[in-house]
Amino acid sequence: MKTFFPAAAFAAALFLSCGVYAGIESEVFIRGLQDEKFWTRVHAAEYLTQSDPGNIHLQKWLADAEKRYTALPVKRVGVWRVKALKIQSSGNTDKTIQQLYGYLKKTAFTPDAPDRIHAFETLFKLRVPLEPAEILQLKKAILDKASPPALRIYGAALWSLNDPAEGNSILLEIFNGAKIGSIEKYLTLFVWKNSSALPASVLDAVNNALVSQKYSPSMQMIMLGILLNHQKITLDELFLQAGKLQTNGAELLRITVKHAPGKSRQMIKQCAASADIELQMLAAWASIKIRNR
Repeated sequence: MKTFFPAAAFAAALFLSCGVYAGIESEVFIRGLQDEKFWTRVHAAEYLTQSDPGNIHLQKWLADAEKRYTALPVKRVGVWRVKALKIQSSGNTDKTIQQLYGYLKKTAFTPDAPDRIHAFETLFKLRVPLEPAEILQLKKAILDKASPPALRIYGAALWSLNDPAEGNSILLEIFNGAKIGSIEKYLTLFVWKNSSALPASVLDAVNNALVSQKYSPSMQMIMLGILLNHQKITLDELFLQAGKLQTNGAELLRITVKHAPGKSRQMIKQCAASADIELQMLAAWASIKIRNR
């Protein structure tokens, strides 16, 4: 029987071997594949796809997931996402990935599909290019104020890949909307966090939101990361502000690995010691990123 590290032992081992032994990271990803929550299993598969694509546990999970979930709305999108990411990571652009893109696009542009939002999110995350006719369909969905806010957010995110000015204009309108809830604002920040270029109007809105202190510590950390990504604050200023926030350390670890990997080992240990499998997987991912620099 396969034996896995308990959280505390995993944390210590990862801290001591950070950047040395890849097997420890795969241990926690494999454990994530066995989690009771479907999306945790998807996240584990995504990590393995990018760090250990030939892993036998990943191959078995993916084969089983294809059989069990490809006919089920929502879960099918998770399976398509992992399969497409696996092909993207290999550098191939074969017919299979075009077929997967087709499934995602068909779902996204089907008005009564229950997993349209998940499909739009995945198309954005995979950076899938759109044909001109598809862009017209996308605009129609985004500009329809009756569309769910989350659909408009991920749709606008996808649009921003083709037209950054127009896409971010819609996102800014949503973010500044008086009737938009915290979840939708969080999703908008998530999109901006994963965007390489943002207009000054967006950065001003993010800064104003941060100064208002109306948002949760985790959302404020994302705001700080966005401003750092675009050189509106320094790393020292970010650490100063982060010290005043009570968060689980996940977002700060992501930021530190990207901008100051040498300062991330203690944060890796803290996340690895958590009972939360998602934080443990994040710690393992951070260890891999440091090793591959």
